[in-house]
Amino acid sequence: MISAMAWTSARRTAGLMVVVGSVLAAVVAPVPRAGAASSSEVRSVVILGDSVAAGEGTLDGFRYQDRALLPAWSATRRSRAYDGARPSCHRSPRAYGQIVAGALGATATNLACSGATYGRGIVLDDAYDRAAPDLVLVTAGANSVDFERAFAYCVLASRGLADAEAAQIATAPTISDALSSAMGTAVGRLGDTSTRVTPGCTTTNPGAYLQRTVLDRMDDVTSDAAALARQIRARGREAGRTPQVVFTTYFDPLPDRAASFARCPDGAGLGAAQLAFMHQVVRDLNGALTDALAGVPGTRVADPGPAYAGHRWCDADPWVYGTSILVSNASSTAPFHPTPAGQRAIADAVLDTVRRGERDVSGPV
Repeated sequence: MISAMAWTSARRTAGLMVVVGSVLAAVVAPVPRAGAASSSEVRSVVILGDSVAAGEGTLDGFRYQDRALLPAWSATRRSRAYDGARPSCHRSPRAYGQIVAGALGATATNLACSGATYGRGIVLDDAYDRAAPDLVLVTAGANSVDFERAFAYCVLASRGLADAEAAQIATAPTISDALSSAMGTAVGRLGDTSTRVTPGCTTTNPGAYLQRTVLDRMDDVTSDAAALARQIRARGREAGRTPQVVFTTYFDPLPDRAASFARCPDGAGLGAAQLAFMHQVVRDLNGALTDALAGVPGTRVADPGPAYAGHRWCDADPWVYGTSILVSNASSTAPFHPTPAGQRAIADAVLDTVRRGERDVSGPV
């Protein structure tokens, strides 16, 4: 049994050890990197990238009607928001970056532009420098592989068109032209069983068009993404405040399974093999992007894809505008872009990634 004097001495010793331990902890504890902002310190958010980052379609006023036959998108009065000139680069206050900035109590500078690729339309210029970002958000890559035109090609391949003929329609002057022509051709060939060519847009036969526009470009897209991330970080170091960088992967808008035109006009036209191939293209692009960015310090990837389960084309509540919009508005640029609900889902994924990154002390900063 310990004596009272010994007990008192032990308590004093323990107390001294606690004080010493606290001092040492303060000295040797990891110190946040100078200039690296946490979410509580984010005062400025810059958004870079393509039409998804710009918020394309969210001011057009389309809503989905889930009818038993021919469910489709229709315009509401809000579509008059674009009467006259559209905002520069089709930017919208409903874009996910705006939502992220609002949640963090930061200012938002949206420099994204519809049609942008890593090689065209993403520039770290004076406007970027004036924003002095603490957090940079990037969505890009789909335009680099002409995803919407690839969809048009795959619809045509499903209907039995040869590679050259399908490619000719897919490369129409505008994406809207390509999609409208493809869907019109698909509808015109419903029930046609006279196909004599081997369908393209499949794992075993992607076709020359998809090979050169999608498959052969993936390595360049991902290396360009990594180069942009490094450029953002280097520019931040030069300015004395290195921002966090978050890229997003792409959601998959396509239905889980092939559907008839009457049941789902948005996804109609794609055969099962072509649909499977397109799903694989999305997975491959997202996987390659994630792998390429894994080695860039301070750069993370947010994946909104899981949130879109149950909200794709042909679901009762899609979060992605569909091609049936083109029936009433042949020049619309909304198809393939997230609705306001879809933009919120991307914002949630980004916010989760930012906050999770702060808790992951072993991750790169």
